[in-house]
Amino acid sequence: MAEAAAPTPVACDALSVPLLHKDFYLKHPERSLQTQEYCWGNLEEAHPVLRARSADDVATYRRENGLRVETLRGRAAPKPVQSFKETSFPFFVEELAYELFTTEAVPFPIQAQSWPCALSGMDVIGVAPTGSGKTLAFLLPALVHVMAQPELTAGEGPIALFLEPTRELVQQTFKVAERFCERTAGDDKLRVRLAFGGVDPTLQLPCQDGPDKGRWPEFLVSTPGRFLDLVKRWQLSAERLSYVVLDEADLMLSPGTWLPMIRNLLSLVRPDRQLLLFSATWPDEADVAAKELCGDELIRVRVDPPVPPIPQSVYLFHHVDDVQAEALRLEALIDWLRNDLREDEALLVMCMTKETARQLSRDGEVVEAVGGEDKVVVLDAGLAADERQEAYWSFVQGRSRVMFTTFALGSRGLDYADPSLAAVEATPLSLVVLLFDFPRTIRDYAHCIGRTARPGQLSGRAVSFLPEMRFWIARELVALMENSGQQVPGELRSLVDDDKLFVAGCRNAMLKVQAGEPPAPVDAPGCAGLTASYTAAGLWTLPASVPSYRRKLLHWLADEVGVPHVSTREDPHRTLHIARSREILPDKFFVEGEEVWVARKMGEDELRARVVDPKIKRPWRTVRLRFEGGAEHFVSVDLTRPCTS
Repeated sequence: MAEAAAPTPVACDALSVPLLHKDFYLKHPERSLQTQEYCWGNLEEAHPVLRARSADDVATYRRENGLRVETLRGRAAPKPVQSFKETSFPFFVEELAYELFTTEAVPFPIQAQSWPCALSGMDVIGVAPTGSGKTLAFLLPALVHVMAQPELTAGEGPIALFLEPTRELVQQTFKVAERFCERTAGDDKLRVRLAFGGVDPTLQLPCQDGPDKGRWPEFLVSTPGRFLDLVKRWQLSAERLSYVVLDEADLMLSPGTWLPMIRNLLSLVRPDRQLLLFSATWPDEADVAAKELCGDELIRVRVDPPVPPIPQSVYLFHHVDDVQAEALRLEALIDWLRNDLREDEALLVMCMTKETARQLSRDGEVVEAVGGEDKVVVLDAGLAADERQEAYWSFVQGRSRVMFTTFALGSRGLDYADPSLAAVEATPLSLVVLLFDFPRTIRDYAHCIGRTARPGQLSGRAVSFLPEMRFWIARELVALMENSGQQVPGELRSLVDDDKLFVAGCRNAMLKVQAGEPPAPVDAPGCAGLTASYTAAGLWTLPASVPSYRRKLLHWLADEVGVPHVSTREDPHRTLHIARSREILPDKFFVEGEEVWVARKMGEDELRARVVDPKIKRPWRTVRLRFEGGAEHFVSVDLTRPCTS
């Protein structure tokens, strides 16, 4: 069967879609685009508080909240809002916001300025640190936008598209959107669905009955590759799409990675759409691409970070497995204690587990380097409450010099300062926070280093040990350091730049393999010979020297591109294979949600099941399946085959 032709770009006058209303805040200068249903004319003029807010008041709010606002094209940015009551959001939005936060809930700075811009129908570039409220900055105006559009009919939808670079971010944004959609009902009931690679696409299609009635939901959270795949299969139409968000937009607009795909995707959407771009960093290349893709009204909003300018040092540990990495980090810790910890400093060492914290506190060389056992305390959940209190105050009041603790216990809520009267005459702590392990998320990292340079402390700095298996977080770490005004170590910046080239080159190589062609060489440092092992049958085998964190990136990238992939053998010889079709791979490959046949005893019919988790469990070589009736079992891959084979 010949492959279906891909949809072609469209012009607005070629679309049989309703007139687009997208200004619900200011009174749009074009009468045909004005709407009264979701806005009281010009809200800035109609709202008594907004109307009374002077230009000086606006400038003061922006300055105090670290807001920098630039009008790149079109009308000037509206005044920032300072409460939910100053917006045109539906009542349930304010109600849920109070539940999620407090009855005194106020917008974060990125929300305060982005909301009125988005509600005015403008395209928005929002640049703010991780954890600063960017998701609600684009989600809540989308609710108003969607509710103002005509109802979807069979075969139509979505209206709003949130594009994320990874499966994990798709799931995270989906959960937030779902909370708000659940508050709608009746004719105004809103739906949200998610779509990403590595899953059988038929499981992500709307139902023909029930609430979907053959319609896509009003909101779709997706990766770019899966969205285009669904459009190419003619299973989804971009015809009604009018509100598009690129989250992590610095990645999406990188010329070597997603930018060609984003251009292709936006060419299928009506030109008068609304486009919002949010990111923690904003390189020049992203700015150039944004100006190309955005419309006639474009506002750029930047938020200076809430993270204090804490001096941060980062040590990288290359080319080692977990055991070696911990041994090298212990050696580095001892050396750092002997040569870098100043006499006037106290040290808070944070670890992933209480076992690691205890082991470090008992290490003879560690104890010797800090001046003896009486200078060391441990704070962990295994201690009784009074013992934890004693350990904490011993450290804060200076009786102990070094405290070992866990991220879970030590990174939140504790001030590491003594507010009591007895402390007035004492010297406050000069506190160093050292992360022996690296936290799971960059937000957790910010909480950890935020234990130092706090009120009641004399000074502070942070030191982090970053092992190779955690290098995938380097890009976010660079963004946080830049946002807090810190100089990024050259080695860390080079790592991020090299990984960007590596991912771009490997994506292009995967597309070649998918087309049945030899992969082109990857033009990135340390990648010579990366594509040398390619067979005429269409199998690309990467060398075992590819670091584990990069293999993880490539598995995720292969899911997004849609090429079969497996890893074989054990570290340090673990090897990644990528192929044009799964039959060529040296091991079984499954897709989440696909149907499979399971062999039974001789003479018995095979059973049908669905793949719950496609990852093959070692060393048993099993895959998790769901059978008719809902029972789930781990089944040998040697007894399992795809229904399509």
